Amino acid sequence: MEGDVAAARTRESSMKSRSGKRKRWLSRKWRISAKGNPWIKADGFRITVYRRGSGWAATLSSDDNSRVLHSRRNFKTEDQAKLAAFDHITRLLTPEA
Repeated sequence: MEGDVAAARTRESSMKSRSGKRKRWLSRKWRISAKGNPWIKADGFRITVYRRGSGWAATLSSDDNSRVLHSRRNFKTEDQAKLAAFDHITRLLTPEA
């Protein structure tokens, strides 16, 4: 039983940490690429947000480029695309139960 309590505390701590990081996500220093797109490196990924059609989209690339993920949908604002990218990274980093 003690192992379960420790695991629960670890999960709670991790969730609180990610929640705080998400609150600060938009205010972090995003760099601008040569093409004029905002990008940032975080959690082993390079996140690039760009205009696509009438909205915004994001691409996540692992640091070693072994994994490249493109958003399937467009978002109304740049900030929505940035937050969607953060949420997707969180899902990728969360171990399966």
